[in-house]
Amino acid sequence: MVNLYAFIDEFGNNGLDFTNPQISSHFIVTAIIVEENDIPILETLCTEIRQKYFQGSEIKSSKVGKNHERRKRILENILDGKFNVYTLVVDKKHLYSEGFKYKKSFYKFLNGLLYHELFRRYPLLQIVADEIGHNSYMSSFKRYVQNRHKPDLFSYSSFGFSNSKSSSLVQIADFIGGTLARRYDSTVYEEEADLYLKMMDRHLLPIKYFPNNYEPYIYNATDVEGFDELIASTAINLALHFINDNHNTSDENIIEQVKCLEYLVFYFRYIDPTRYVSTQELISKNLKKKTSQQYFRSNIIAKLRDSGVIISSSSLGYKMPMNKKDIYDFVNHSSSIINPMIERLRKARNTILQVSRNKIDILAEDEYKGLRKMVQLFDENIH
Repeated sequence: MVNLYAFIDEFGNNGLDFTNPQISSHFIVTAIIVEENDIPILETLCTEIRQKYFQGSEIKSSKVGKNHERRKRILENILDGKFNVYTLVVDKKHLYSEGFKYKKSFYKFLNGLLYHELFRRYPLLQIVADEIGHNSYMSSFKRYVQNRHKPDLFSYSSFGFSNSKSSSLVQIADFIGGTLARRYDSTVYEEEADLYLKMMDRHLLPIKYFPNNYEPYIYNATDVEGFDELIASTAINLALHFINDNHNTSDENIIEQVKCLEYLVFYFRYIDPTRYVSTQELISKNLKKKTSQQYFRSNIIAKLRDSGVIISSSSLGYKMPMNKKDIYDFVNHSSSIINPMIERLRKARNTILQVSRNKIDILAEDEYKGLRKMVQLFDENIH
């Protein structure tokens, strides 16, 4: 089992007076998730970036500000490292309760969200965070985990905080989180921020949003040739409802289905709605266990489709459909698999009928009524 470490930092504050320009519109927690063996290499990269761009001092997003070109160069260097990015984005404008005006209540709510999401996905995760000085949120999260997470002999988990690893990689979380904030937060928003998300595509895990948006979401349709609003909005809403209905599940298979679907929706929304995502890329986003392509197809994609989710597929991979062509890709891909199987079944049935002089029909049972009709249709089309 791979040992994973999460280096966590946050962006934003607990204020809710949005008339104050210093109050963030969002609260964003970013976790840089690294396999233990890759930590020394990433630490070396971190040191090189400090020397090259920050005169040896710590890497901080706020030091770069709105210098778009400098941020791009630093981000390109950081993305040479081997890690994934987990992000929780909370839109504070939707925190209506009076209790959220108090920092303790605000932090308790966020801690519950973050703990549930991270532990559900990565029960063997070790967390490293900056708890020094002003960082009262991470201190509160550590206390929250220590008070609530008490593994017993039957709990296959080592989730918790670690003091055994260098916290310098928290600086990477600071820079990534501050860069993502430029896509969401009103205090630092940049028009160019969509480019940052595209640059980080290979590293980004599906972003977790609060609240979830289950209204029809259309990807900038005017910019995409052949975009069909009905097909795209239907497919996305079916996917989001599946995610919402199963977000509290403890079933490992369904958790994997949710993670896969979250990535497909994320890719459609923020990266490229026209591109198919390869099977291997989808598998690689799962850090909990190794998954074979056969398992992925039969236990993740097939089960999602069984639940009514519409996923397009072709020889290039999978995607959320955005038009009739994507649906036809799925039909054609399915046809290329189904038709040869039915043809082989037709030949086998006819051979047995012939040699048994029609006494044995391998599709005679009621359970095979549907297959029998399909085989008969094949026969009719041939003749």
